[in-house]
Amino acid sequence: MPRHDDRHGTTRLRVGHLASRTRSHDLEDVFSRYGRIHDVDMKRGIAFVEFSDPQDADDARHRLNGCDVDGSRIVVELAKGRVL
Repeated sequence: MPRHDDRHGTTRLRVGHLASRTRSHDLEDVFSRYGRIHDVDMKRGIAFVEFSDPQDADDARHRLNGCDVDGSRIVVELAKGRVL
C-alpha cells in the first residue's frame, strides 16, 4: 500500500532546521533525487520545496526527514497552507 494519502495531494513540503550555509541550490540537489522540483522558496532558516507530483513530495518527505544536510539534521513535513 502506498504511503501517499490522496486526501492531501500536496506537492509542497516545509523543510526546517536548515544550516545557515544551506542555499536553495543545495536543497534542489538533495530533493530532486525524488522527482521534478517546481520551486524552492527559502525564508529565515526554513524552506518550502514544491514538487510537480504529490507522490514524489511524499517519497521525499519520508526519505529525507531527519537526514543530514550541510551538517544539520533537517525536518521535512507537509506544508500547511500556502505562503503568498
